[in-house]
Amino acid sequence: MSRSIASSFVFPNLGDRLEMANSLEGRVPFLDQDLVKYAYSLPSNYFIDSKTLKGKKILRDAFATLIPPDLVSPPKHTFMAPRFMDIYNISNGKELISEYLGRELMMDFGILNRMNTQLIKLLWKSRVLKGSLALFVDSIIGLLMSVQVLYEHFIKEHPLKNIDWNAFKLQEHSSEKKNSTELI
Repeated sequence: MSRSIASSFVFPNLGDRLEMANSLEGRVPFLDQDLVKYAYSLPSNYFIDSKTLKGKKILRDAFATLIPPDLVSPPKHTFMAPRFMDIYNISNGKELISEYLGRELMMDFGILNRMNTQLIKLLWKSRVLKGSLALFVDSIIGLLMSVQVLYEHFIKEHPLKNIDWNAFKLQEHSSEKKNSTELI
């Protein structure tokens, strides 16, 4: 896993944000580079108990006398970051999502296709999708919200907002053509 993937997706989505949403504080002691190198050098039988097929064998063996038996194999329970649908179901959340994915801000920014965004919003609100597809569409809503929030807070009021970036791109493109014809 690259550092950019870890810092841009894994830690925010599967780490700190997830922990805060569940009132937990996480620790990641096994991210030490020397420990990771050492772990990769160990044979596979250190990781899975061949009799019980339980993972983390080396840790279970190392701490067997230090951890009470009822804590050695606690029942698993899943916790996840709140879905945007959960946020939408509270009054402030509904207002927030309606504002940032509403017509006015969509028209103002103009980078997102308003019709496609509205279709995704309708599909998302309909709740007809189930399982991983529902989670996927929920994450798209989160991405669209993020783009709109970034626009509102960092671009809309920025002193360079009146620059016609499309004209700049066309100029750049035509100067590239001019340079290429000069070389011929």
